[in-house]
This record gives sequence, C-alpha cells and structure tokens, in this order.
Amino acid sequence: ENCRNQILNINISNSTHDDSYYKNQLLIKCLKAPTSSSISFNDVIKMIDDLFELRDVKEVLSAISTTDVEMIFDLINESTKCFDPKTDKYHFGMFYIKKNLIMVAKCESVQSRYGAFTHEATHSAILSLYNNKCNPYFKDDEKTMTEWQGIVKELKEMHERGEIDEDIIDSVFTSYKEALFESELIVRVPQLYAYHLAVRNEVNGHIHNPNDIIMHLKQKYSRLFSFYDNKVL
Repeated sequence: ENCRNQILNINISNSTHDDSYYKNQLLIKCLKAPTSSSISFNDVIKMIDDLFELRDVKEVLSAISTTDVEMIFDLINESTKCFDPKTDKYHFGMFYIKKNLIMVAKCESVQSRYGAFTHEATHSAILSLYNNKCNPYFKDDEKTMTEWQGIVKELKEMHERGEIDEDIIDSVFTSYKEALFESELIVRVPQLYAYHLAVRNEVNGHIHNPNDIIMHLKQKYSRLFSFYDNKVL
C-alpha cells in the first residue's frame, strides 16, 4: 500500500517528480528514486534521445507529441505491479486510456525499458490517430479491418502450431484475452524495433548485429511488419 501511494495511487497530480525532460513537444517526467536505484533520470533522457534516432519509433513519438498524453517513469520498481496490483511482475508498462497516461517501470533490462516505453507510446499514438480502442484502423474502414484481422488470425494459428520464435510476438497470445489481440499485436512492431535496434549490447562476449534480427523478423512475419510500415504510421 505504501508503494502504491508513493508511485501512483492513480492520482498523478499528487506525485513528486525527480525531474522532467522536454523534447520535440514531449514532456517526460520521472518519479523520485533513491540514490541506490540502478537507473537515473539521465538514463531516461538517453533512452528518449536514442529512440528519436530510430525512424520507426520517432514516428510514434511525433504522433503523440501533439496530444496531451502524460508520460511518467518509475525509477524504483522493475514492473508495474507495485503501482497497479491488477498487473503482474511481467508487465513493464501501462497505458491508461481514460487518463491518457503512460506509466513505465524501470524494467529488468535496458532493452525491456526501451521496448516497454515504445509499446505504450504506440498504444497512445494509435488511439489518437484512429480513435478506435487502440485498434490500427478507423471504425468505418472495413477493408483495412478485414486485412488486419486476417493477419492476427494468421499469427494466432502460427502460435497454436508453435511456429512463433519471438517472445514479444508470442506473448500476445499467451498473456491477453482474444478481444485484445488486435490492439496488442500491432504495437509489437515498433516495440521490436526499439528492443533490438536502440541497444547494441554484448551477448556471450560477442557484439550481435540487431539488424540481422530485424531482417529475420521482417521476413518471417512479413504481413505484420508490412501492415505496420505501410498503413499504420
């Protein structure tokens, strides 16, 4: 209970912020963290700067820059469960539609943090663009809706056959109710761009090339990536 009161209590107006960062009309706030925290406000600034360097993610950030969405980072906790008990330890971010609020935890890794922020920001961007429950098409656009639902169905069948080799995509079908498949699947594309491209980290003593990973994903899940790249943002 003390943690919830400190972090959110779903009343951001009463929260104390460590600092804020304003870039390209985006205002990002951070909740105060102890000096022992593994990440700092400067890490958040670096993340935002890095993401603006990625074309596919920059488009997301540009889309929400004209809205009044509030973005707040929790530099203390690794998941959202502390400030929102309805979630679990595997949730790193939340987008609250009614409050137009994005909350992101510090996450277990740099890549997860970059991905989680981009994931939630894309929900906000798609809502502002299409005003259709975070689905990536207008309510009266039956052609695009049918195309997108066909892609979701294809990925769901791949999941059922055990053919999906990317956890960020597969988690749509293991962690959410079917009613949310459409809105959750589309945000995986920019999330994957941010997760793999924004951080070039060392794996088992070797520097891996994230561009190879993205190329593989674009080939295997071509309809998903093509839909996002050509029709969403």
